[in-house]
Amino acid sequence: MLEDTAIRASLQSPEESLPLVSIIVLAHNHAEYVQEALASACNQDYPKIQLIAVDDGSSDESATLIKAWAEKNVLDIIINPMPLGNCKAFNLGLAKAKGKYVIDLAADDVLTPHRVAEGVKCLEAKGEAYGVHFTDAYFCDAKLTIETAFYRRNKDGTLAERPPEGFIFEHLLTRHHLLSVTMMMRKSMLDALGGYDPKLSYEDFDFWIRSSRDWAYCFSDTMGIYKRKLPQSLSTKQTRWRNKHLDTNYAVLKKAAALCRQESEFRALRKRMCYEARIALWRGRNDLFYSYLLDIFDIFRLK
Repeated sequence: MLEDTAIRASLQSPEESLPLVSIIVLAHNHAEYVQEALASACNQDYPKIQLIAVDDGSSDESATLIKAWAEKNVLDIIINPMPLGNCKAFNLGLAKAKGKYVIDLAADDVLTPHRVAEGVKCLEAKGEAYGVHFTDAYFCDAKLTIETAFYRRNKDGTLAERPPEGFIFEHLLTRHHLLSVTMMMRKSMLDALGGYDPKLSYEDFDFWIRSSRDWAYCFSDTMGIYKRKLPQSLSTKQTRWRNKHLDTNYAVLKKAAALCRQESEFRALRKRMCYEARIALWRGRNDLFYSYLLDIFDIFRLK
């Protein structure tokens, strides 16, 4: 496992000219972890942070712990009495965000101390065409013991393959190759997209497809976050029999059909739909399987 090395030299701008970064911490029954997530947002080696905590109808002590944290720290709080879902809850936090850049931090994850500084440095250097910065991540157990990295690495710790950067719409159609929890996003881009789609059960695939059409992505070879792998996590729920997230996958690919512009993009979309059709069949969603088959044929007429 590659150990995080000392972080690069600090940003060269005086503090008052640095852009503000808004970190939105989303909690739903994360009482065991939420204060650790909040602390990681506060303990950045970057001075201009706006911290926003959103509790999405937790039935445990998450909301109480967030309020207790707010008594000693500066942060905006949103407490939803009933669960709205990740997309709607994030959009509530986004409405309060004042930063030039935004991080969506799940309350069971932990930012590394340099995450914000690295993202600001990269996006400021790249310019307005770049809407997303992403990194590698540590995968950990519940106690934050490191198990592996997200990207495959050689024995000497170097990346086995550097992820694609720039305008990667076609690549993201073909396969997932980044981890959403590592992202820092340009606020103006999020506003232009209308935030996350509130009709969907999860956000990342839809966000990648819509944002990568017109904004570029940049990558830093550093560990930006400690990602806990828990039984109740969204990634685990997405593999369950007849789960509702299969409907979100289908809705996103229907949107993607309207965004494709080149023959290679249509080919990538057809390939992805064939893959998702097989997944739907394996997980007991015959209805989606047949819908995919019809759409695969329809795509030939969209070119």
